[in-house]
Amino acid sequence: MKKFKIDNNVEKKDPSKYKDFGKLVTNYESTLNRLHKKPLYKDPKAFLFLVMIILVAYLVFEAAEEDRQNDVSPEIQQMDSVSTDMPK
Repeated sequence: MKKFKIDNNVEKKDPSKYKDFGKLVTNYESTLNRLHKKPLYKDPKAFLFLVMIILVAYLVFEAAEEDRQNDVSPEIQQMDSVSTDMPK
């Protein structure tokens, strides 16, 4: 019923040649320190990325605002024409 084969004749490799804790600590420290090495506004690439994100968000907001104004204006015009047609 089981289709798995377990091979118990595996050669045991020497794990000590894979243990380089100095390199591990160095990689950890460089990764940890690299995240907060420069403030965001002083890093040109990060600052440009931040400006681009803000610009895209502003353009999307403006387009949505324009759509909303275009959608509302026909209703207002229709309401204005109905109120002017009615006698006082």
